[in-house]
Amino acid sequence: MNDTVQERAQGPQDGTLDCARLLSDPGSTPAQPNMRISIVAGHIADVTPLQTVPSAPRRLVLPALANAHDHGRMVRTSSLGAFGQPLESWLPFQGVLPGVDPYLCAATSFARAVRKGVAHLMVHYTRVQGAGSYLEEAAAVARAARDVGVRIGFAVALRDCQGIAYAPDATVLAALRPGIREAVAQRLSVRALSPAQQVDKVIVGGRTVVRAGQLTGLDEAALRAELAARMRSALASQSDAVARWRGSVQALAEDLGPFYRNSHFLGCC
Repeated sequence: MNDTVQERAQGPQDGTLDCARLLSDPGSTPAQPNMRISIVAGHIADVTPLQTVPSAPRRLVLPALANAHDHGRMVRTSSLGAFGQPLESWLPFQGVLPGVDPYLCAATSFARAVRKGVAHLMVHYTRVQGAGSYLEEAAAVARAARDVGVRIGFAVALRDCQGIAYAPDATVLAALRPGIREAVAQRLSVRALSPAQQVDKVIVGGRTVVRAGQLTGLDEAALRAELAARMRSALASQSDAVARWRGSVQALAEDLGPFYRNSHFLGCC
């Protein structure tokens, strides 16, 4: 990272931060009034009481937030027409968007989180972009987290049965209207693999790292603009396929109502 990006990731390198209330250990320690945080080389060096009440702005300071359930998505499911839908419905909706650079997708998502005060995320990676092997993509997501300045846990998405809904795939496919069965079967039905085959599928392709592209800096607005440009290009080049799958997904959501009623993930994330 260059010096500008390093400073953005770490915040001020030297200085002080005066706060009206300091929650150093939320839930365990009461708020401390009128405190000063001294920062040296991007790290907290000391915390001391102020002799006078700090002038405006009055700050409430606490440790960075942690998001225990995130997906590192480039757009929200509500943008795809899947707001409030059961889990099995919004997963296929994610396929409406073509795959793009996984580094750019993850960096945009992480930068958005940082602006909201989140520095730790559990990333349940359910939307693979497919530019390379799974290991290459995971490495790109890890680099995005490092460059933005967040820490992540990375959960591999594995599904070895009931790939479409809470029933055997053959049962679900039989309940669909004939016009979408083939498309749904090709994209969503599960092909059973042994645990060893699952592992091989994840690690195949060696350890080559996906290139990040030529970004000028980790500025959220620049990341969103770059992602939007690449998304428009991908949508334009695959417009017919995108339109066909969107129609299939909308019909799928309508046909599978009986299979969704017992879902305990309604409205999930």
